[in-house]
Amino acid sequence: MSNTDATMIDSNPEQQKATKPICKTPWYLDQPLGDLKMKYQYIQYKEDLRLRDATLNPETSKYSLGVSVLQENSKRNRYCDIMPYERNRVTLETLDSTNDYINASYIKLDFLANTKKYYIATQGPTRRTVNQFWTMVFQKCVLGPDVVIVMVTPLVEQNREKCFLYWPSSTSISKNMHIPRVQNVNGKNDVSIFEEDLNLEFISEEKYYHSPLSDATEHHHNHIYTKLKLTNRQTGECKNIHHLYFDRWADMSSPTSVDNILGLITHCNELNAKFGNPIISHCSAGVGRTGTFIALDYLYTSFLQNNKNLVPFVKPGSLSTQGHAFVKTDHLQQQQQLEDLVQKTVLKLRLQRMHMVQTFDQYVFLYKAVETFFAAD
Repeated sequence: MSNTDATMIDSNPEQQKATKPICKTPWYLDQPLGDLKMKYQYIQYKEDLRLRDATLNPETSKYSLGVSVLQENSKRNRYCDIMPYERNRVTLETLDSTNDYINASYIKLDFLANTKKYYIATQGPTRRTVNQFWTMVFQKCVLGPDVVIVMVTPLVEQNREKCFLYWPSSTSISKNMHIPRVQNVNGKNDVSIFEEDLNLEFISEEKYYHSPLSDATEHHHNHIYTKLKLTNRQTGECKNIHHLYFDRWADMSSPTSVDNILGLITHCNELNAKFGNPIISHCSAGVGRTGTFIALDYLYTSFLQNNKNLVPFVKPGSLSTQGHAFVKTDHLQQQQQLEDLVQKTVLKLRLQRMHMVQTFDQYVFLYKAVETFFAAD
């Protein structure tokens, strides 16, 4: 702690103990369930207004769905009611004005101090869209050779496909997959032509057990970590793919363990630390579990990067610091004391992709998770 960042504390140990700055648990983690319900309803209400505007004003709305609603792109959407906004959809780099559409959205979160993160939120690939998915991975992760993909859905739930098996695994007959330049999704009128002719190769697979909040190793693995190599067959350029498969998260629900999802987040960020490519995350639709993962990843990252600021968290309207030696805060930190940062995170996500954090159960889980890592600090 520097003198410029904090008030001076007496060198006497007893005095230091008595006046040590206290970092309180944020006020918004102690809200009644009814208050959380009202906040979630407000999030839904704001999104309903956006989607209504997009429907009534498809050409001029800030939240236009653009080409995602075109008939030729219907087979590129896993679900007919989950589509990206035109303004931040991922556009594939195609040749000869061929189809550049993929159901994926750029996500940027940067409203917390010292914490700016980029993601691509996308649907789970279908049999028809596997090639577009891998082409997107190669084209849109250009900051370095390492790319992290976080998959937060089982392949099948209740005998229904939630995501196509889009990568070669340890049990695959072939350890290589060809991603061609010419990709035909929905007949001759729906063709994408790319510059890249790609090969995807299986390298290794292991079960990952680490949990950040517990020293004990679980009997059941946390997630499956697969290494793949994605290579441009023409130029030899390679991407090292780190595929994290978290298969214990049912659709429309929250994870059963905060520790497990934080283990996934920790591993993801360790792998992505060097180059900082956008983290590619998907579930089935790319909104509910994906949005919950992204929200918690952002909040946990911010917590780790700022928890030594020792800023007291107090309820709105009660900014008194009487009785505490406390750290001087800048305007941003003071503003954070007034805001529900969980709700704000979800509001920011909903501006960039519809239905992010899709259920109230997932929304409540975020509060429980944030409370858990504050309590464990």
